[in-house]
Amino acid sequence: MLKTRSLAQRLTWLYIAVSSLVLLGFGSLVALAISQHFAELDQQYLADKLHVIQNIHAHDPHHTANALHPIVDGHHGLSVQLYQQGKLIYQSAPQPAAIGSHPLPLDTLFSLSEQGENYHGLCVANTQNAQSETLPSSVRCALLNTRHHQHFMDWLRMVLGLFIVAAAAVAGVLGWWATRRGLAPLHDIKQ
Repeated sequence: MLKTRSLAQRLTWLYIAVSSLVLLGFGSLVALAISQHFAELDQQYLADKLHVIQNIHAHDPHHTANALHPIVDGHHGLSVQLYQQGKLIYQSAPQPAAIGSHPLPLDTLFSLSEQGENYHGLCVANTQNAQSETLPSSVRCALLNTRHHQHFMDWLRMVLGLFIVAAAAVAGVLGWWATRRGLAPLHDIKQ
């Protein structure tokens, strides 16, 4: 025969479950908001880099590669491609192979994954002085390795998980205490 749990135990477990679900929902919301914030920061960062590249290329198109090396090499995790009339004229190294495997969207942040590495990317077209309506005069693409974001998000998820477990334990103890104290008069009547 199954032994039924006391009302105090059932209320304590209910309090733990509800508290854990609320904390889990809040933690997920915080992680999602931070991830979205990282994507917005990456988009601004990549747009700024592509604007600088456009200015360098417009100022001196024949020496673009020489001018870009110090800019790109000084930023860890940044990869750049520059196309002129559909032909690749500059590519920083290393470049993920996935960038050349399919057409990339223009003017919108996109994500790529390759061999366990994740990237945010942005491609911008310049249609001024284009010889064809379908082929822009230049396309600039920049990719940023998001490993540093992933390390932070992994740490954040671990901390949130530990916090949720600790908070659920505290909520359980406090719930048990409040339930026992609140049900004490009922227990006295039963005796």
